Amino acid sequence: MGPAGTTLDMRVLELAIECGPSYPEQPPDLRFRTRVNLPFVKSDGRVDLKTLGVKQAWRRNNSIEDALNAVYHAIMRPECRRGKQPPEGSRY
Repeated sequence: MGPAGTTLDMRVLELAIECGPSYPEQPPDLRFRTRVNLPFVKSDGRVDLKTLGVKQAWRRNNSIEDALNAVYHAIMRPECRRGKQPPEGSRY
């Protein structure tokens, strides 16, 4: 579910998580399946972890939860909270 108080509030969001062969040395790849309009999400739905600062700060003891928390906190930023979103149910 999208975070309360945002334009994604109460929307079902689908996010694919892929841990490559170098996980946990490198962060997982995150990709929205549900279309969203967020500055850190590329045109194909991939989350740009570098923009969020996750890629640079990643350490072996980080977890998938850390990457997901970074996405959540980014959605809660003022510049993301009110952005116009694609119609509900739109997919990449």
